Amino acid sequence: MSPAQRPSSPDPRDAVIRNLLLGAEPPGVHEVSAVDAEARRALEGYLRRAQRFRATLPLTAGRDGPERAMQLKRRQLERTLVALFDEPDIGRRAADYAARARLFYEWEGYADAPLDEAVFAEAFLGTQPDTPLAPYLRLFAGHRRLCALGAVEGLDPTSAAGRRVADDARDRLRRARESGHPLIRLAADRLLEHPTCFGDDATRGAGFSRP
Repeated sequence: MSPAQRPSSPDPRDAVIRNLLLGAEPPGVHEVSAVDAEARRALEGYLRRAQRFRATLPLTAGRDGPERAMQLKRRQLERTLVALFDEPDIGRRAADYAARARLFYEWEGYADAPLDEAVFAEAFLGTQPDTPLAPYLRLFAGHRRLCALGAVEGLDPTSAAGRRVADDARDRLRRARESGHPLIRLAADRLLEHPTCFGDDATRGAGFSRP
């Protein structure tokens, strides 16, 4: 499995990935329109719904610390899901998933944490295969596997276990791409093209072995 390098120049799809999967600021509509007109229209709707969003998950911890950071992370996930899917009852579904999701305050460079996050998303999908959240959960699971492959400790990408994780990541991303959701398709295409975590943590490029 050959390491993939980070992009040398920004690709507008990278901002979509970082927003949907890592909680960064969303890209500007004009950036995405240069890549994909359908995704631009989807992004406009996403941003409108994100602006109208009102969190339902609690924020009870103090001003600082891991507990508050985790509550904010869950609210961020709730908002992402509500903004992505213009579906009946999406608020309840998003809050339910965000409240239960396996999330970590920090990965600390270890592969186990993003892998655990991926496994939970897939287990949830296994119990609710018809959930409207399915395209995002597959994108999330594929991305987190790439993050595990890029972790400093815990998983050798060249090992048999590493190759299985890479194969699973590719499978989840392809299935996410097939969902038809323009923003998820955009992000999945980019992750398949450049398989890395796109985070700022201490990771090496993940890469896929050639099929």
